[in-house]
Amino acid sequence: MAKWNVSVLMSTSIELPYAPPGSNVFAYYENPIRRVLYLEPSTGLKARLVILFVLAIALFGMGMTYSAAQYVIRRRAGKRWWMWKRINRKAGK
Repeated sequence: MAKWNVSVLMSTSIELPYAPPGSNVFAYYENPIRRVLYLEPSTGLKARLVILFVLAIALFGMGMTYSAAQYVIRRRAGKRWWMWKRINRKAGK
């Protein structure tokens, strides 16, 4: 039976045999393609994701703390907060 090469994600290639005549081509190729596209996660993936989320939450927290500190400093100095500015406009323009 002849085989043909299918490149997936430009870095992986798999050899797929021709589907037998009369068979459902999509069902025939589903398992070989799923094995390439839905790989088992590598070891340590969960730990790396936990670290990534902890860093993201820490950065968000530091940003919010910095914004709160800037707000307090500006209010004590009697200045308006730099985050936004209200612009008065005539109605309809």
